[in-house]
Amino acid sequence: MDYSHEATELRLYIVNDAHLWERRRPEFWRSLDRHVLRGDFDSDKAVTLLMYLVGEGARQYCKEFGGTVRSVFPKGVREECARVLLEHYADDLRDAECEMV
Repeated sequence: MDYSHEATELRLYIVNDAHLWERRRPEFWRSLDRHVLRGDFDSDKAVTLLMYLVGEGARQYCKEFGGTVRSVFPKGVREECARVLLEHYADDLRDAECEMV
């Protein structure tokens, strides 16, 4: 799990921002839950979905600290961050399954 510094910085910003993590993230998690329950979960499409959350976080970060999204967080970095957030989702899903047992 060796992530780039930029992807780690963006992930931490998203996780520590109350609006993004506590208000926006549950919408994305519910959408992913629906796909898991239907049995049509696709990790590539999930990364695409999470790119919206990551993009919002990148825009807020650049607004707060300066720079442009493309220069501070190139697309590859944003995709890497989305994959890391997908791992967070998978961990949350496993935790929920353990609690049900």
